[in-house]
Amino acid sequence: MTFSAIADEARRNVMSGTTRAGLGFVVLAVMVSLFALADLLTIAGAQATVAHYVGADAATRAITSSHGIDGRRCDALAGVSTIDASGALAGGAPVHFLAMPTVAVQTFHASPGFATVLGVTDPAPTGVWVEAGLATVISAHVGDQLATDRGALHIAGIFTWPQDGRDQRLTFAILIPQLDATSFDECWIQAWPVVDANDIMLRATVNPTSSLGAVGQINTSLGSTLDAHALFTSRLTRFVPLLCLITGLAVGYAMTRRRRLEYASALHAGQTKSSQLLTCLVETLFWSLSATFVSIVFLWHTATMRSPTSALPVLAITCRGPLLGLSGAVLGALASCALARERDLFRLFKNR
Repeated sequence: MTFSAIADEARRNVMSGTTRAGLGFVVLAVMVSLFALADLLTIAGAQATVAHYVGADAATRAITSSHGIDGRRCDALAGVSTIDASGALAGGAPVHFLAMPTVAVQTFHASPGFATVLGVTDPAPTGVWVEAGLATVISAHVGDQLATDRGALHIAGIFTWPQDGRDQRLTFAILIPQLDATSFDECWIQAWPVVDANDIMLRATVNPTSSLGAVGQINTSLGSTLDAHALFTSRLTRFVPLLCLITGLAVGYAMTRRRRLEYASALHAGQTKSSQLLTCLVETLFWSLSATFVSIVFLWHTATMRSPTSALPVLAITCRGPLLGLSGAVLGALASCALARERDLFRLFKNR
């Protein structure tokens, strides 16, 4: 038989309902989609755990050395290794607002790079950075002038510092950028993933004549470490691709096994085994490819809703399930078809 004849026979079998393609499509699409969805949600949960850990500054580390930190060296760490942002900090004298002379507000001196550590976006060239809680209390906004006992302070930026277990010294604080200062008390780095080399570079920001301080976390409430790799590799749904493969094998085998009498009869009528296998392959690909396509579209939609910024990596992982389900369906169908023999015709006819 030519391939066109085989394709035409497969089309007729599908259109007439002989292959029961609709049943195979629904069973395979639903099963592999549910399995892959479980894996996708588990991975998304792991991503949320990492994002919360990093967002809460649990991955932010700092070294302390009284007046011993070189601010320029500290700022220069940003972009090195896994370090995303870095900046230096030093304590300052409290300031009093003229409207509230009895209330002392803590101030800190900061290097220019510390704005990135705080998440201050596009700060003005000159002025101070005010913590969001304090800004709310005094109804201050970027561009306002604060009347204090040190004179007017221009608000160049506002930063958020939640009370989630992180170092609370910056809560209700004012940070004063120091563009030309080189002597600070602390150097902070935001880095993910956390690697030992980062601590070595932190220590390199301490001046040689100063005492070397300890390196620690800014937020210790979420644990000292988070092994994101172990979180991914030890997830309960890591065997979903294998489960999808087994499901595909079972569905493909079952869909073809019920047609053993038909296959044995066709062989008895003169059809070659190769033509029969090729026809079975075309028929199986019709419903299994459709099921795989629907499953991947469903996963893509779910991934973009759960994690829009990382949908592609998540989809690349979870799509292995539907693709293996497709492979399993084809292999199962061909295996069942291959086991159909002409000599079994009368036994199958008798037991039908």
